[in-house]
Parts: sequence; C-alpha cells; structure tokens
Amino acid sequence: MKILFTGHNLRVRRRETILNPPKGIEFFTQKKLNEMSPDHKLSKNTNKNIKNKIINILFKNHYLSKKQLQNIDLIYSPGKIIFNKVPWIIEIDNPVCMSYYNLFLFKLIKPIIYFKLKSKYCKKIICISEASKKSMNYYFKNKKIRNKISVIYPYVKLNKKIINTKKNKNLIFLSCNTKFFMKGTYSVIRAFKKLNYKNTELWIISNTPKNIVKEFKGKNIKFIPAKLSKKELYDIYSKADIFIQPTLQDSLGLVYLEAIANHMAIISTDLYAIPEFVINNYNGLLIKSPFYMYNKNYSLKNKFFPISATDAEKLYKKYNYNQPFINSIYKKMKYLADNPKIIESMKKNSTKLIKSKFSEEKRLNKLFKIFNKINIYKHL
Repeated sequence: MKILFTGHNLRVRRRETILNPPKGIEFFTQKKLNEMSPDHKLSKNTNKNIKNKIINILFKNHYLSKKQLQNIDLIYSPGKIIFNKVPWIIEIDNPVCMSYYNLFLFKLIKPIIYFKLKSKYCKKIICISEASKKSMNYYFKNKKIRNKISVIYPYVKLNKKIINTKKNKNLIFLSCNTKFFMKGTYSVIRAFKKLNYKNTELWIISNTPKNIVKEFKGKNIKFIPAKLSKKELYDIYSKADIFIQPTLQDSLGLVYLEAIANHMAIISTDLYAIPEFVINNYNGLLIKSPFYMYNKNYSLKNKFFPISATDAEKLYKKYNYNQPFINSIYKKMKYLADNPKIIESMKKNSTKLIKSKFSEEKRLNKLFKIFNKINIYKHL
C-alpha cells in the first residue's frame, strides 16, 4: 500500500512514522526527508507574509495535484483537512491544529472541518494522545466522527543498550528543547543553583540566551546549543539520570517519550498529554503549572489561541522568574537527589512503560490494522 505523507517540512515525530512503517506499507513524501529542515530550525520559522498564509489556509496544504497522487492509495495528513476526493487520514495533536492553532479561525471554519471529517473520504482520525482524543470529543459530538478516532502514540524505540550501563559518578539532570523560556528552562537553572549539591550536574540543550550562559556557566552546569542530530541527542540521553522540563506550553512533547525510552526519571508539569507519559510517583514527578492554556475538559482557552510570539515570550519569561514556580521545581529536584533508590525505581518504571504502553510493536499493529482495513475500501 502506497501512502503519501503530506507536508514539506515535517517534525521528527512525523519523520519517525515514515521511517518505521508497518509491514506492507510504503510511505512517500512531497519533499525528500534529508532536504527538510531539522526541528531546531523549524521552531524559528515564522511566515509573516499574509498572502502566503491565506494561500496556505485556503488551498496549498489541503489539495494535492493529480501528478502528486499518481499510484497513491491513501493520503496521510499531519493536521490538515484534505479537499481531494480520495481516501485520507489525519493526525491530530489537538483539534485546533486543523486551523493553524487559531481558535477564532477554527470556530469560523468548523462547519467545513465537520463536513470533511464526516465524509466517506476521511477514513481515520489518529489522535496522538488520549488528551487529544478527549479534546476532539469535546469539539465534535458527532458519532460518525468519534467512531473514526483511534489513539496511536508517536514512534519511539527503547534504547536497550543503556538500561544496565548507566553508572554516573555524578547525578545528571538534563533539559532538552529549542524554546528556552517556553519550556521553563530558566526556572530549572535557578532551582538547580538553589539546590547547590555536590556531585550533581545540569545539562541544558537549548537556544539559551548568551547573557544567561555567561551568568551561570560553571563546572556543574553545561550549556549545549540545540543543533544536534538524533544520534548526538541519544548519546547525551544515555548519560543522564533525570529529565527535567517543567514546560509552560505543550500538547505532547516527543522528548518525554525519548526520555523514558532512554531509562530516565522525569520531572515536568501536568499539562495536556504529559501525565500520560509521566505518571506521578511512578516514573517521575509532576508539578502544577503556574498557568494553563487548556481547560479541564481539554478545550482551548480563547486568549491563548492565537497568541502573538511577542506576547507569548513575555508570558513565558514572566513565569520563569516566578519564585513559587522555581520553589516547586527545587523541591522535586531535592526530593530525587536525596533519594537515589527512588530514581532507580522510576528509571525501571520508564522502561516498563516503553515496553508496554508505548511499545513499537503495539504502535505498528494498530497502524497495520487501520491501513489494512482502508485498503479494502480504497476504490470508492
């Protein structure tokens, strides 16, 4: 079965889907994977051209030419409604991805989205978390749409080599992201400085502002630019004990799955899908976020979708300097630093989660069943 994966720039979690298909499935892309921008560059890309935005919203990302669809059985769309009258499936991290994370636009075009998701051409809606599914069920109460939803977590592979080989002299905390303030990284640094334990280290992989590197760089804090390949990242993951990322905004965060696949305990915030990966007091510790962009029913708050890049950065910086938030992070770091046996237990539980809930086999089996069923009805 030949599947066209749409998008000219795809994030790592989507590329992993393409590179690890179920048996009998061949993925094609609109642009060669090795020509696509890496995640750390994608995070900086902002299209400010209004004309291009309108073209993208109304046409470019939703309709494929006959030439592109030659010999293709199915379209796999990462978050975009497809207008072609051919079989397609859509992957959702949260429903508003279908309107470029703009809630006003989402409400405006919801009748179109509703019609397209109900149509016979939309074969499946893949939600990449239970939180995403709950959010979809909130916005779309139609039984036909709900019956198309399946939860399939992103691909992640257990790093079997490191399970019994981590023997660090120091306790290593690791944070890894491309958005320094959004992920609460400055708060982590402040909490770590307050901890002030010997034989502990903090490694930061991020776009850290130069003034912060200059202020805090020392023998216990290591700053690494966020320009690493997957292999380079995994080399670093294999040496760390605790992944710490008290993010202020996330729908999912593939990095949490990568952390548990690399035998780490985790400290993070209780946002959206994160509690599905970080189970409090099992494989990690959860901190209450100082603010939430989502409601308890998994709907999105109007004032945050959309939010300008400038306003968002101001908001994230504000909470990175919030002392109660820093204190919460410090308490979690201290608790684990004081209890090495709990760290080891959490590491083992992370490995158990990857082998069960997030196993490669489980994901491939679910995808295989979906694609196999669609293939039966490929000729409409």
